[in-house]
Amino acid sequence: MNEKPKQNRVNFTLRLALAGVILFAFALVYINREEIITWATELPERFSVRGGGFPLELDGGVQPQLYAVGSGFAAVNDIYVTMYNKDGAKLSSERHNCKSPRVLTGGGTLVVFDEYATKITMYNKNGKVAECQAGLYDENGRRTDSGKAWEISSAAVGDNGNAAVIASSDEYRNIVVVFDKSGEFRYLHIFLDDFAADCVPAENGVYVATRGAENGDFACGLQYFEYSGEEAATRSVALPKGSLVLKLWRTNNTAAVLCDDGALFVNAATFEQKGAYSLGGDGIFAAKQGRDFFTLVTTDAVDGSRRLITIDYNGDVIGALKTNPVSVAIFGEIVYTLEEGQVFSRSAELDGEILSGVDDSISAIGSFAVTDNGLVVAASNGYIYILE
Repeated sequence: MNEKPKQNRVNFTLRLALAGVILFAFALVYINREEIITWATELPERFSVRGGGFPLELDGGVQPQLYAVGSGFAAVNDIYVTMYNKDGAKLSSERHNCKSPRVLTGGGTLVVFDEYATKITMYNKNGKVAECQAGLYDENGRRTDSGKAWEISSAAVGDNGNAAVIASSDEYRNIVVVFDKSGEFRYLHIFLDDFAADCVPAENGVYVATRGAENGDFACGLQYFEYSGEEAATRSVALPKGSLVLKLWRTNNTAAVLCDDGALFVNAATFEQKGAYSLGGDGIFAAKQGRDFFTLVTTDAVDGSRRLITIDYNGDVIGALKTNPVSVAIFGEIVYTLEEGQVFSRSAELDGEILSGVDDSISAIGSFAVTDNGLVVAASNGYIYILE
């Protein structure tokens, strides 16, 4: 029996079925053409990372902490400091060699260091600038104690990009060393009696909050040392007896000293007191400096609940809200908080709403930052997104 006509019929049937499938597929494409064009157009914006663009896929998917550096930002994880510009283009990525990196920013400078290490590393938007060693220096910036061991207890960055460290050794109780934004030595002060608790480097001098003791009680103060002046402080003010200084800020014309029982505000030029704020027995969980006001996250002395409070630099409360943010950022008159994996945007009076991202799938945000031009970036699930 001849099988050829039968085989031809089978082949014809298969070709006809295939043609039907192809026509059906073309029909589906035509019907859904607008959705497909939109998807194809957005694909590079949503997923491409080469040459910039958001979201940015993180190397190895390691969750970083984000920090504003000028108009761009830095992503710092356990190994690398990676700099990005405002468009998401990667500018640099370098190892920081810190076991537990502490990070500070200000004036376009980012500082990374390990507590009790001997040096800090300074970065700007383009990457690493310098490694600055704690120690004794002469007027020409030459080390005079090479080989001696120093331990850095804290550091600070001013709004002009200068950095300072507070360090101690077996020989000296502690010292404050200031470096300019290029990493060059600028100033050294040796403390023989009081203990330097915090400092803020300015353009022509450095503000230092000190801790001491008198008659069994805390005796803290604020001092200002000019870079070109004598060893003695040119301005100083004593804090109320018993107040333990925790943090020092300087913004506009105000120096703000945060203590365990409240805050004191003085004119940065004259050291005349402008105002004060009392915690009323509550504790401080976190604090953040802004240009015109600052925020405190306090712990209620009775029930242990947390509150977010905004306070101006005269000591007046602007707003208060019962919440427990993981982190806070301030841009102008806006307060941003990270709460339960989402970023909220609120006014200084603490009225506001949750921010939405470019992609509805953004969730479980682990870190965010607000750049100097107001760009809000957030890290979530191995990517960095823009929030709007």
